[in-house]
Amino acid sequence: MYICVEKAKEVFNVNGESLGKGSDSALYYLKDLGRRRIYRQTYPTPQYKGLKLFTYKRKENAQKLCDYTNSIFNSKYEVFEIKEKE
Repeated sequence: MYICVEKAKEVFNVNGESLGKGSDSALYYLKDLGRRRIYRQTYPTPQYKGLKLFTYKRKENAQKLCDYTNSIFNSKYEVFEIKEKE
């Protein structure tokens, strides 16, 4: 299975002092609304309940979602392979 993940970035305060790294984020959708709306939340555990991870069997399909999200949000999501739950 393939998902889109953006690696953690270093976070700074208003004075330019480093606050450390944030957390990785992934792309999720809300089961009630379907896969039309994209949510960007922390990975591997989202902050809000009810969100499901966008997963794809083909790497090409995951890459399309990553490219779309990167173009809209100016992000750096990359395809990441995970193991299927049994």
